[in-house]
Amino acid sequence: MWNSDGSSLADGKLSGKVDRTMLSSGISVESQAKDDGSILNVYRRFGVLRDQYKALAKGSFDYCPAASSVASVSAWYRAYDGQKVLVVHNFSAGNASVNFTSDKLDNAVATNGTVKVNGSRLTLGAYSSVVFLQ
Repeated sequence: MWNSDGSSLADGKLSGKVDRTMLSSGISVESQAKDDGSILNVYRRFGVLRDQYKALAKGSFDYCPAASSVASVSAWYRAYDGQKVLVVHNFSAGNASVNFTSDKLDNAVATNGTVKVNGSRLTLGAYSSVVFLQ
């Protein structure tokens, strides 16, 4: 990472490996720290979530077949020591809806982007994600 004027890299080891044309004030740590929706803050939130829910950090990965009907959506379960979560991501630039008839959608422990639940139907906005405690 770098400061807002792009003059200082956090680690000298990166100096020969960074495309300096990408060093702009819009993607500096300082500007991203102020933007709740920045990739920096998304990673920070999900990092905290991994500490709170061990299923995310240490759990098994099991594919969730409910999302197989929508190509842009990926969903899986993570389970560890009696705790289970459902992770759902929309990788498209548009909204995507999926029916989860066998899953609990009433306890979202994390969201990123637009997430709407109507009964068993989940609608995710573009590039949105959600984690449900099962």
